[in-house]
Amino acid sequence: MRLRSKRLGTSTGGGAGGDGSSGAADSTTADEAAVPTPAAKPPAKRKPEDIGIPALLLGGGAAVADIAAAADAVDQLPLRTAGFTATTLKSACDYLAARDPRLLPFIQEFPADRLLRKADDGNFATLAKAIVFQQLATGAAAAIYARVLQACDCTDVLTPEAVLAAPLPALRAAGLSERKASYIADLADYFSSGRLSDDKINAMDEAELEEALTAVRGIGLWTVHMHAMFHLGSPDVLPVGDLGVRRGMQHLYQFKELPTAAEMEEVSECWRPYRSLGSYYMWKVDAPRAASSKKSKKRKKA
Repeated sequence: MRLRSKRLGTSTGGGAGGDGSSGAADSTTADEAAVPTPAAKPPAKRKPEDIGIPALLLGGGAAVADIAAAADAVDQLPLRTAGFTATTLKSACDYLAARDPRLLPFIQEFPADRLLRKADDGNFATLAKAIVFQQLATGAAAAIYARVLQACDCTDVLTPEAVLAAPLPALRAAGLSERKASYIADLADYFSSGRLSDDKINAMDEAELEEALTAVRGIGLWTVHMHAMFHLGSPDVLPVGDLGVRRGMQHLYQFKELPTAAEMEEVSECWRPYRSLGSYYMWKVDAPRAASSKKSKKRKKA
């Protein structure tokens, strides 16, 4: 996920020479000055699919000059518009396999259907569940979340109204820490008041999503990245703070140490605008190494 920055032009000031003089223009005659200078030809533009970017990702096939321009265009789309569908995910896999052959074995072995965008609603429930699961083992977190649903009189989907109606002691009794209970209540208040909504989130681009969600207590950049990748299906997220992605990149690209954010940006530049997909396969790179490590520990204990 890349924040956009404005590029500011520079001005030398004081005429063509940049030092207050008019430079060579002093010797130009009136007749010569009247001759128009031929306009420079703009760079040729191609259809997105001609450079491996599905037209659907660019909101209907806007012409682009090159891959970098296409990736920038994706980053500026509303997240729901750019979210992976089965068609664009298949195209992204083919594109990444060609751009970075080291990913090919993982693309062939591991389907990436988890990155498909989910239903248009459910942002609140997904974010609330993410808060519950923070810093907990999956099994313990799932049990607590099930009890939170019961405490809020919800069956499958948690709603802002149900959270705000539930007494704090009931949320605490479900297993939430006081801090997490306050975080979920804060999130519910954002949705109940209209500061956040499914429609608003679906219309945000990446920079807007980061700003809006990190304003909620208990939601940091990592949670925003995971929500963008696995709920909204955003194709171009690079979670530089995720340890699994960093370990996978270290192993596959042979870094001596865990890569820095800048090094991750450099490695993944060739993945754009599909850094979500490349990041997903970094988790797969790390999985075999983690499994072998666990086996060696068992042998030592035996």
